[in-house]
Amino acid sequence: MNVVDLLGEPFVTLFIEVLKEFPLAALIDKSLFVVHGGVKDWEMKSIEEEDRRDPDPARNSVQEEMLWLDPQTGDPHLDEQLHTHHHDIFTLDTFDSFCQKNDIQMMI
Repeated sequence: MNVVDLLGEPFVTLFIEVLKEFPLAALIDKSLFVVHGGVKDWEMKSIEEEDRRDPDPARNSVQEEMLWLDPQTGDPHLDEQLHTHHHDIFTLDTFDSFCQKNDIQMMI
């Protein structure tokens, strides 16, 4: 049984519309970046310009990456499994570059 069968199409549609109003990330005190997934070598401006209400976020790589990028674990077997299951990873170098470019001190 899937969520549509369980809760009905109207509820699922409403739920998706509510989620589209949530921010993808937050910047606290201009130095703490909070995001569900991860980062690439983006300028903060490219994140700010994202259209969160895009009906097909899969077309928008920045949105998708902010939601689903995982950090490189250092475990080659686990990193390979993440890649195999369509999860991309970001490295410490990518993280450092993002932080330096955007004057970020920490990320959660």
